[in-house]
Amino acid sequence: FKRGWQKGKLVLDIDKTLIPDREFIDIQSYKYKLFGKKTTTIQTQRGCPFKCKFCCGRDIEMYNRVRMHSPERVIQEMDELHDKYGYSSFMFFDDEININTKRLKELCSKLSKKNYQYRGFVRSDLIVKHPESVKWLKNAGFVKLCAGVESGSNRMLKAINKGITREMNTQARKLIKDVGIHYEA
Repeated sequence: FKRGWQKGKLVLDIDKTLIPDREFIDIQSYKYKLFGKKTTTIQTQRGCPFKCKFCCGRDIEMYNRVRMHSPERVIQEMDELHDKYGYSSFMFFDDEININTKRLKELCSKLSKKNYQYRGFVRSDLIVKHPESVKWLKNAGFVKLCAGVESGSNRMLKAINKGITREMNTQARKLIKDVGIHYEA
């Protein structure tokens, strides 16, 4: 066994990977609730295209190359978690669920047909650029959205190469709040 990063072929079509088998963990011992509902985590995409200086993954292909599950695969995993463990509330652990606007719109359309609730991470600049996406997220069942604000100083945001201004963060927060989704920074 070698320590450190292993070299290998990057899985580009992550829909070909198996849905994680939660039988190997004591999933019932996790007691996280989101607005009173028993909640579990899912990850529907891998990677982030942005180059924030504080991120350890910005120079590693496995982390900086975005790969996404299809909306159908996301629904399949949620339905399995619902049917097997009774979950109807899910936390998306994607870096930013709103990286790809076309996929987000399609995913939200499919999620809106489910009686589930969601929490996810978003990028403020993409919320500001696509304000209509906040309504898609609301209609899909998102009850909480979180954004990495990192700083209230534009000088610091520039220094860390965030690509976002404090004004964008403020505007995104307002857009999210105005549709009735809980916002966290």
